[in-house]
Amino acid sequence: MFLINKRTLAAELESPAYTAATLASADFNVRIKEDITYSPEIMEYRRRVMQGDLDFDSSVMGRQKGTISFTVDLAPAAAVNTEPAWSKLLKACGLKAIGWNSGSEVAVGSAVEGISWEPHSDMTHTPITFEIEEIAEGASASRLITRFGGAMGNVKFGVNTVGEPVQMKFEFSGALLSMADRVYASRLQPTSLSTVVPPALLSATALISAVAQDCDKFEFDMGGDVQEWVDPSLSTGVKGFYIAGREGPMMTIDPTSKLLASEPVYTQWLAGTLVPVNIAMGGSVPLTFSATKGQHTVVSVGERNGAATFEKTYLLTRGATANKTFQLLQGATT
Repeated sequence: MFLINKRTLAAELESPAYTAATLASADFNVRIKEDITYSPEIMEYRRRVMQGDLDFDSSVMGRQKGTISFTVDLAPAAAVNTEPAWSKLLKACGLKAIGWNSGSEVAVGSAVEGISWEPHSDMTHTPITFEIEEIAEGASASRLITRFGGAMGNVKFGVNTVGEPVQMKFEFSGALLSMADRVYASRLQPTSLSTVVPPALLSATALISAVAQDCDKFEFDMGGDVQEWVDPSLSTGVKGFYIAGREGPMMTIDPTSKLLASEPVYTQWLAGTLVPVNIAMGGSVPLTFSATKGQHTVVSVGERNGAATFEKTYLLTRGATANKTFQLLQGATT
């Protein structure tokens, strides 16, 4: 009889791409919340031939793939120039890690002032391998291990309410490589987990076009268009997944409404005005969300605790240079 059923997850970027990584305990280093879900999928080709009855013949089983989703609380590394363990997950969502030194972009290993993550066309084929472990305490000495490879996905950064940490919500698709038992003695043990506590959204500065936003919620959706890469030479029929484009990034926020003299949102919406966005969280290792050009796509009146709000949605458009639509920054760039 099962007493408690839990899941854990290990992951590592593939090198070369679309060749499944061999995972070790060192890859079990991201603090993932207890909301891991996954769904193996096997394509079924059903057959019903004319034989004078209404029955099916046996199906032909085809491509093997699946989806994986989970949440990670956003906590910085212990130092501004250190790459957090969750960085690999952002790379598999098409975000590039960039180091900063004296206001210039450098390799992450050469970073002095900080590290940023930005959607980038270089990262459309950076798949990751996952191992998900089902732990049935008190039931068996073995574990069920499900492996996915060639996985890529999308990430949404957001906060549920002021006073909670910002969360990274991941949704991945990958080729289903295997489902097998593994004896307890061979299971991967989490190592090198960060001890940094994720900061709550407090003492933060939220600005749109230099106007303070007293919001309770916000979300940045990278809008990755994840597509399947089929390959008839493989036993799974699926080489993996890749990012074919983006329906975004998009930002939503729910600040208390203001007079148009203080924030001319309808004028900006009608004119297609591009406005800068900046949400900064302080601390010894600060985190900042920013975009140089956000354009209103929806403005509607809402309500929170009896007060009117402006429910605003922005399309984050191309910046001064390509691939500069959005930035999550740890530390500084100058």
